[in-house]
Amino acid sequence: TYDQNVTTGGIVQPIRGKLVPNYPQFMYKGNISYRIGRFTAHVDGSYLSSRQLTYTNDLHVPGYFLANFGARYDFGAVGFLKGVTASFNIYNLANKTYVATTNELGNNFVDTGYNYFLMGAPRQFFGTISANF
Repeated sequence: TYDQNVTTGGIVQPIRGKLVPNYPQFMYKGNISYRIGRFTAHVDGSYLSSRQLTYTNDLHVPGYFLANFGARYDFGAVGFLKGVTASFNIYNLANKTYVATTNELGNNFVDTGYNYFLMGAPRQFFGTISANF
């Protein structure tokens, strides 16, 4: 939070005690993984609380929770290849709509200026096969 008001252009901006724009007050991350033999699976999640868009905290974007899932199997050596693995991941498992980035070019003092957002990525699927030789 800001510890004092500021003056810009001869106008006192009342930001004392207000939260810093664009930064969540709370952010939590967690991961659970399970392994049995050569198979591994994991679920992870992250939470960001709401973020202020102005210095006076009169406009904000909501917080969000995202979950991801991944699985991997290690086949070991296959012929002349070593360390053959296959993995599959799903990001944004619930296909949550969320605001990922806010006001990279600066913020306003009050909700009368230009604000912009970049939306987060929708659900995505990734698969990988890798090997060493």
